[in-house]
Amino acid sequence: MRYHNFTIKNFRGIKETNIDLNPENGSNIYSFVGLNESGKTTLLEAIHSFSPDVDNKTALYSSSSFDDKNSLIPRNMISNFTGKSIVQSLIEIEQEDVDALCSYMKSSHSVEIDRESIKRKFTVSREISYISSQHAETTNLWHLTIKGKSKGKRSFSNLLGSDLTSALNFLRLRLPVIAYYPTFVFDFPSRIYLSGKDGDKTNEFYKRVFQDILDTNGEGLQIDEHIIKRVRRDDLPSNPIEFIARLLGGGSNVKEQIDAVMLKASLTVSRAVFGKWNEIFHEKISNKEILIDWKPEVNPETNEKNVYIQFLIRDGVDRYQIPDRSLGFRWFFCFLLFTQFRASRRERGGTIFLFDEPASNLHSRAQEQLLGSFPAIARGRNSLIYSTHSHYMINPYWLEKTYIIENKAISYDSDISEDFKPNSITEIVAIPYRRFVGENPDKTTYFQPILDKIDYRPSMMEFSDNIVILEGKSDFYILSYFMSILRVKDLNLFPSSGANDVHPLISLFLGWGKRFKVLLDADDAGEKAKDRLIDEFALSKNSVSTISELLNDPSVKKIEDLLEDGDKKIIADHFSVSGRISKKHVLRFFSEALASGNKFSFSDDMKGRVEKILSSLKGEDVSASLPTSKGQRRKREPRGT
Repeated sequence: MRYHNFTIKNFRGIKETNIDLNPENGSNIYSFVGLNESGKTTLLEAIHSFSPDVDNKTALYSSSSFDDKNSLIPRNMISNFTGKSIVQSLIEIEQEDVDALCSYMKSSHSVEIDRESIKRKFTVSREISYISSQHAETTNLWHLTIKGKSKGKRSFSNLLGSDLTSALNFLRLRLPVIAYYPTFVFDFPSRIYLSGKDGDKTNEFYKRVFQDILDTNGEGLQIDEHIIKRVRRDDLPSNPIEFIARLLGGGSNVKEQIDAVMLKASLTVSRAVFGKWNEIFHEKISNKEILIDWKPEVNPETNEKNVYIQFLIRDGVDRYQIPDRSLGFRWFFCFLLFTQFRASRRERGGTIFLFDEPASNLHSRAQEQLLGSFPAIARGRNSLIYSTHSHYMINPYWLEKTYIIENKAISYDSDISEDFKPNSITEIVAIPYRRFVGENPDKTTYFQPILDKIDYRPSMMEFSDNIVILEGKSDFYILSYFMSILRVKDLNLFPSSGANDVHPLISLFLGWGKRFKVLLDADDAGEKAKDRLIDEFALSKNSVSTISELLNDPSVKKIEDLLEDGDKKIIADHFSVSGRISKKHVLRFFSEALASGNKFSFSDDMKGRVEKILSSLKGEDVSASLPTSKGQRRKREPRGT
């Protein structure tokens, strides 16, 4: 089963908004982008409330704000609200879910299910009712009809009563759970008991994380079978002192067996944590490792034999507990522990990971690099939704799945005293980025609306060069895809919104002292734009090119002309199109390929021509003529690379 969308009504500051989780557009990664107080956290909490990972919630943060239903009342109606707070989702049930339901109902309830009666898409609503601002009741409504028949019945009829309840409860357990990770750094425990703390929810959470680590190892190791049962073997003494002495003193092979389990787990965590750390921070750490130490313990009242573990960092000859390390490392360690290993968990419905301002404790480059680990988390049945106001945490390949979050009650351009008028009504909305760009036609690049929305200003120390200004999104997605395939680096592509809209970008980059080139289509609009740009900005002729000029091939007028018949067939087959593919198909295909990281076998001719384009764009710097006085221009010396 999977979620197709979430519709949220009357949830704190949200009057009504919709989040679409479109599975047909590449990756399963979604971004909520907005400034502070825009409502990003409220949206994440609303989604989380639909099907929360209870153990995760209990272990990692206070649940009081979620359990207090009265705290969800719309802010502007808190004095007297009679109505419903609703979080609703369109859900798709898959064939294996139907098969599992039929098998369960037949074996447990002797009911045969009519498979054809089950709609493959239906809505489920979680509704919280209020009377005079007081919580009245909470209901979960499944808009789904299931037909079945008991033994001896000839015809199918709608399931009712306990049979219907059992069927819906079975399906509910197959829904993807929603795991929410707030902003703050988690308090990692100094001890995790593998036995003897069954009632401690926080301990149970971390115990499950340790089992995830063992599962990732892939050797079928189990806490109960390979640790607990060995400690509780009948041939070990019952006296606590003799038990500890025999277990740890070499009088049995149990210690050696459990040590081997811990060694495998330690290696698994060390590779994951320090491998990713090296990748992100470009450090080669050779003298550090994660150690998972274990110790037996005997309950003095019951004589029960238990085991607890400790996570330690070995740094040379020294050992440290996780809480003793830096704030950034603790966040990074917990992030990997809760996601990289959790993503390997074989849960039937998968997991939606919700992150509120992830990596806020890491520096800018680390934030950028950390994005590279997200696809590994959002694989298979898993999805990932994260909020941010940092431009370092925005991947341009995922903009088609990005939402701009706005709080209409706040104006960031107004005086502070005006921002908090007592009569202002909080209204949080989520706007798909594609629609947001369409509603801002004055913006000159596809990226500019999002940069403006997070109030981005370049630092005085920023100086990215080798910029290529493109006409639009198609050029950006296709060239970016082949840059990743051909491993071309050191080019920064900027998509504009047409040949006639690149002027502001050129003015901007000239003012910033950037090196750039412009690539245009070889149609009439592109040719005219080229001559106009060279004249108006006194650019050198080799800084503004058409695609035909770079390839020395007049038949290639635009980026889509690079596709051979075999290349077009790959795209047509991907979308099950029998006739000609459109420009929209090409744009969507390469957008999906970039977002998901999928590779395709395009023709050597196409790859060769794209490589020639990219090589030409990298080969020379822009040379511009800038005016020194009215009516006079001087030639600027080209800068070296």
